[in-house]
Amino acid sequence: AGGGWGDVAVGYVSAGGVWGDVAVGYVLVLVVVGVMLLLVMCWWLG
Repeated sequence: AGGGWGDVAVGYVSAGGVWGDVAVGYVLVLVVVGVMLLLVMCWWLG
């Protein structure tokens, strides 16, 4: 995932343990919410 930088990020998250998992979960939630808001906006405007 993303080559060298992906490996670095994964290693960083793994080293972070629980906090790394929390960070990944938080980012995933933000991405999902952002996509949902984008779809709602497109539907609402369309």
